[in-house]
Amino acid sequence: MKADWRIPADQEDPLLRSSRREMRVALIFWSVCAAWTLGYAKLNAYKLPPEGEEIALVLGVPAWAFWGVILPWALATLFTIWFALFSMTDHELIEPEPEPEKKNP
Repeated sequence: MKADWRIPADQEDPLLRSSRREMRVALIFWSVCAAWTLGYAKLNAYKLPPEGEEIALVLGVPAWAFWGVILPWALATLFTIWFALFSMTDHELIEPEPEPEKKNP
């Protein structure tokens, strides 16, 4: 017999549901940025310019590092700020009811 650890949707705590949604959004966005960085760096970081040409620079940084590392993670930072300020929800934590005191006989 297999144990089923899933909580039915109608019994799930709204705080848990919200936390899972926020976690999924964060992980998906992080994964996209990481894939972009790794893919772009793999394709562009090791290309040397032809003999006698300078390495292309953007704001004083090699172009591949700017477009492949700085830009996606700057966007990730801006997205994180926006997500934290405007998309994440705040929930009241429910205090457990205190147990009645037991009298000793």
